[in-house]
Amino acid sequence: MKEIPNCLNLLIIEDDEEILQNLKDTLSFVFSDIYCAADGLIALEIFDNNHIDIIISDYVLPNLDGYNFVKMLREKSINTPIILLSSYMDVEKLQKCIPLNLIHFLEKPVSLDVLLGEIQICIEKIKKESINIVKLSNSLTFDSKRNLIYRENESIKLTFYENGILKLLINYKNQIVEYHLIANALSMQKEELSKEAIKNIIYRLRKKMNQDIITSHRNLGYSLN
Repeated sequence: MKEIPNCLNLLIIEDDEEILQNLKDTLSFVFSDIYCAADGLIALEIFDNNHIDIIISDYVLPNLDGYNFVKMLREKSINTPIILLSSYMDVEKLQKCIPLNLIHFLEKPVSLDVLLGEIQICIEKIKKESINIVKLSNSLTFDSKRNLIYRENESIKLTFYENGILKLLINYKNQIVEYHLIANALSMQKEELSKEAIKNIIYRLRKKMNQDIITSHRNLGYSLN
């Protein structure tokens, strides 16, 4: 078992107070902060107002059960690692949860070794995906692998050229990226992009970002602040 870094935040959703407290006490050495909720509705509110890295949720919950909680959460975050727990398993339940992109669906009671193993898988997933994710500002994140910008709770799809230019500007952050460099980097055995075409791509990109973080340098190119 690899050492788990104590710098992540966990959200536990469990309506049984004893189980909830046991999980919190057991995992307190693993996580920086642990948030707790007794149902899915409270959990969604906690997720919206705090930075959550990993989620452990019971399947059967009042007000909003584990399945529907995860389904709604996936509209906000497709990447957050989730471990779902249930007192009993059946094929229908498992098949229903396949599209939810869970780390694992575990049957209660779960041993500490098994749970820590699943948490380690969550952490490896976070590390792997963080390579492709860049925070551009407090409310703007760029996922180059999925060609997406996340603006607050909204995900915005980028075109091939928008994604390419933004990656280039990030690689040369605070430096001027000249027009010819942009054109060369984005040419795909096609006719080279004109200066006017690059201006149009930047215009659309700025509109999607809705933040003034790309600076124009007259007749030279652009830089990312």
